[in-house]
Amino acid sequence: MLDKKLFKEVDYALLFTFVFFFIFIGNLSNLEVIKNIFEGILKRPKATYLSSIILSQFISNVPCAILLSGFSHNYKELLLGVDIGGMGTLIASLASVISYKFYANEYKQDKKKYLLKFSIYNFAALLLFSLIFWFII
Repeated sequence: MLDKKLFKEVDYALLFTFVFFFIFIGNLSNLEVIKNIFEGILKRPKATYLSSIILSQFISNVPCAILLSGFSHNYKELLLGVDIGGMGTLIASLASVISYKFYANEYKQDKKKYLLKFSIYNFAALLLFSLIFWFII
């Protein structure tokens, strides 16, 4: 019933990236200096919104949501921020990392061109939606 060949096809680097992101977030959220910073910053709704967008660019939107949810009660702004924050850098959404890896494996010669287009479109969308919702919330 178990196809052992599937274990050879798993992208272990990507799998461990996910695992280490969540371990990193768990450890980070327990640091006193981080607690003090986020508890101070995330009191205001717009600060929560902006912080979640910016932090998503560096640690990805799902780990960002998990990290910041422990420090803010502004859940609407947090959810909007991490949703919009999934645009921008390649790492902003781990789903983008997965799709890029598939594309890069299939079209090796075009991966730089793809990454450039991806970045331009994603940063344009990030800026557009960030501004629109800044005035809505």
